[in-house]
Amino acid sequence: MAGVNAKSQEPLLAFVHIQKTAGSTLKLVLQNSFCVQLCNLMPQVDPAANEEDLIFAKKIYRFGLRCISGHSLIGTSDHFETPLLRFTFLRDPIKRCLSHFLHNKRAARRGGRSLSFYEFMEDQTMWNVQTKMIAGREDLEHAKRELADYLFVGLTEKFDESLIALSKLSPHPLRLEYKRLHVTPNRDDRHEVLDDPEAYRLLHEANETDQQLYDHVCESVYPQLIESANLPVGSGPDEIGDLKHRTMRFWLSRWFHTGVYRQLVYRRRARQQRS
Repeated sequence: MAGVNAKSQEPLLAFVHIQKTAGSTLKLVLQNSFCVQLCNLMPQVDPAANEEDLIFAKKIYRFGLRCISGHSLIGTSDHFETPLLRFTFLRDPIKRCLSHFLHNKRAARRGGRSLSFYEFMEDQTMWNVQTKMIAGREDLEHAKRELADYLFVGLTEKFDESLIALSKLSPHPLRLEYKRLHVTPNRDDRHEVLDDPEAYRLLHEANETDQQLYDHVCESVYPQLIESANLPVGSGPDEIGDLKHRTMRFWLSRWFHTGVYRQLVYRRRARQQRS
């Protein structure tokens, strides 16, 4: 009966946030749109969140949730009973992986360490990240089936068009204002990979499945979704606002997440570890 009750609930928007796909910028749009009705869902046990984590979040977000987001929404169909209107953004796999490497390299430098591309690639979790995030495992066909049930799949390379299309398909209005966040500096570091034939070969090998998934989305999924959104001719940057300052809605969303929800999740984890 629990499953029946869950399935009768109103669907919840769910942003499957894949690292280095302009997700932080999109999350800014969601924070301004939903304020304290947006939860960046944190799992009790990393890395994947589940229905129990969502039930816990709903108890805290007493104003009602309209959207959940996060890197923890891995293989969502396997972990949730609540009906979810899932959406995500994909990025050219080679560019995404390079950006991910440069991000980790900067973090290592701040900690007084070095990180080579070969060391980065030794971590198999960095291989075919987008497919694993969507399917929960490195399974191309399963990832394709999952995306077929998504509300929307955007492309980082067509961010503005994707954002407008998402707003047309969303059951809740979105505030289409943003500024770019977490843009990768020190792009010259890319030559560590691009000028090394073996590193370049490894880069492509590590993203072979992601490339097939990305090509599938570009050639089939994305055009169909753009058509479904019925975008007016000439849709583009003119419909997107330039966000000059962080809004009060953004700060309220951030405060509630970090100051209330996150702290209660930490307490929950501590209780579970003691029991």
